[in-house]
Amino acid sequence: MFFKDDAMGQVVQENFIVQRWVWDIPLRRSLFDWELDQWNDLIDYLGNFRSSSFDNDWNDQVFQGKEIDWVQLELLVRVRLATWFKAKFPGRDISLENLISDPLLASSLCIPVRNQMKFLKWSPPPSSFLKLNVNGDVSRFSSRGGIGGLLRDEGGKVLFESSEGYGNSQVAWMELLAMKTGIHKFLSSEWASSHRLIIEPDCKVLNNWVLGSEEPPIYSRLVLELSDLIKCNGFLCRIVPPVCNVEADSLAKSGIGLCGVLWGSWFIVIMA
Repeated sequence: MFFKDDAMGQVVQENFIVQRWVWDIPLRRSLFDWELDQWNDLIDYLGNFRSSSFDNDWNDQVFQGKEIDWVQLELLVRVRLATWFKAKFPGRDISLENLISDPLLASSLCIPVRNQMKFLKWSPPPSSFLKLNVNGDVSRFSSRGGIGGLLRDEGGKVLFESSEGYGNSQVAWMELLAMKTGIHKFLSSEWASSHRLIIEPDCKVLNNWVLGSEEPPIYSRLVLELSDLIKCNGFLCRIVPPVCNVEADSLAKSGIGLCGVLWGSWFIVIMA
């Protein structure tokens, strides 16, 4: 629940009318349709409690600091969970009361996965292009920096990769240095005369510096050098999500001296 706080940091207004709780709670943001249904169902259900013991204890717990009744709290959690499920999945043939009694009943229902859900991953370049993925990183423990990069063709074959470590560094400097190192390796390779290059970093700010859409507050000489290299050689440079840059990130971490294992889209770090 998203409550707004008043000056005392409490719920704005509540009162007890005709054996029912009536809540007047301003919310921090507008609710989506299913959230509004969930909210209204919850308020209606709570309003059906007639037990004076329940009402009085709840009032004392909230406003007088009385010790929490964990049985009643569990009931409220079950009600909250059940009303959320019914609002989120209105077509499911299960009653609210049954869900409150046994929340695990929800796990037996088949919830369809949306067909439009897409999983991001590295995509190969078009024909006659090569892709250079680069990344830089700095250890939070030692401030030691590392850079990584790899060049791949349209079939996903790795043509070269690099991993280097440096002393005390800043992340922005490592990211820029990784790009510079990768570009120079490509220019000195056999593929420079036959292929165009697509550079894929995962830092939007640095990408904007290099492309000239933002003025760099630091490292302006290196940024200008990279901008000239990209423009003069007709390279393309575009931002990608970190999940599409996992291999370059693992190479940067290896340069720092962190050992790790690639598992799916995750790089699990093992301190050496």
